[in-house]
Amino acid sequence: MALAITDALTRHDVIVWAVDPSTGQQTFAPFLPYLDWVEMTQAGGEEMIDALSQVITARADALGR
Repeated sequence: MALAITDALTRHDVIVWAVDPSTGQQTFAPFLPYLDWVEMTQAGGEEMIDALSQVITARADALGR
């Protein structure tokens, strides 16, 4: 997983979200300064998933311009 996150962080025009209510800081600690949105709770992860459809629509609209 670390390799995938590192690869994504080298791209431009990419945001990286992470959620892990089980091991949170243990998993993401090295990446925390570079991640756009991190949730360490189940409720926070659900909020992130709820926001995802709006982000996808906004991104698609931006790419269509």
